Amino acid sequence: MEAEKVAMAFDSGNFTDFIQHGMYIEDVRYTIISSDSNALFAENRDVGALSMAKSIMTVVIALMREDGACMNDRGEVVSAVSSMAKDLESLNS
Repeated sequence: MEAEKVAMAFDSGNFTDFIQHGMYIEDVRYTIISSDSNALFAENRDVGALSMAKSIMTVVIALMREDGACMNDRGEVVSAVSSMAKDLESLNS
């Protein structure tokens, strides 16, 4: 169910429900920090942060655990997720 909601939101480019009510992944509520039609960044202060970006056929997801080293490099993780999604799109063209 969670994966289906994420896929539908990325397919439509509409994250309004997630923005208003939060995004639940494995029963953990994440607050949407930023989004556009192709990418989303969400955070739970106790668990960590999620970076998501869509390609034509998939959604690339990275979880940055709150206690993990990558939390200091969020910008790099977001950039890597976006880059992977773009690379996957280029494979499908």
